[in-house]
Amino acid sequence: MKHLFILCLSFLISTADAQQAIRFINLTGTAEHIVDADEIVFNIQVRTTAKSLDEAKKKNDEQISNIRKILAELNIKKDDFEIHPISLGKEYEWQNNKRVDKGFFAATNVTFKLKDFSRYYEATDKLASSDNFTVNSYYNLSNFEFYNKTTYQKALIAAKEKAEYMTKALNINIGKVLEIEETGDYQPPMLMRNKMEMDSAGSETIAGKITIRKSIRIKFELID
Repeated sequence: MKHLFILCLSFLISTADAQQAIRFINLTGTAEHIVDADEIVFNIQVRTTAKSLDEAKKKNDEQISNIRKILAELNIKKDDFEIHPISLGKEYEWQNNKRVDKGFFAATNVTFKLKDFSRYYEATDKLASSDNFTVNSYYNLSNFEFYNKTTYQKALIAAKEKAEYMTKALNINIGKVLEIEETGDYQPPMLMRNKMEMDSAGSETIAGKITIRKSIRIKFELID
């Protein structure tokens, strides 16, 4: 039994030594895509208040009906907008560190995609006509997943190419991949830029670019 224990211990030490003997190179690869945005996503929050819940909901329904008319005027297709379920509840306001009952509220979110950038100012003018709307918008890519995947692949290739020319200078080669890790999580997935342009009719419009950046860390085994 004692001999068996010594044999197992020797095997573990040998295995640990073999693992420690692995030579490797640890580096990062970075890639970037700058792409023209092909749609603007609008998020509209419709919030109405009243003394009764029924009245608050009726006012909200009226505003949603107005938004539907605006979307029809902008030729927004049914597949490009969504009306989210309504939220209903009590409305409160803080006064002198006390919560005061102010009636009831009804809230609904509407999102839609604007693909004709020449109608951007028309869209914002129409949406600005109501005090019950809170509007946010941002540039978007309809095929974002394609560029996201492609940028990852380019970052991996960049890391491999870097490893190859660094090891070539030392007359050694890279072997199998030991680890892969995404880095640079502090960076936003998309950086957006916009500019003013003139369309073919001479009207002012906007255009935006989206920058997608990815950084990958790879550990390669080194072989002679």
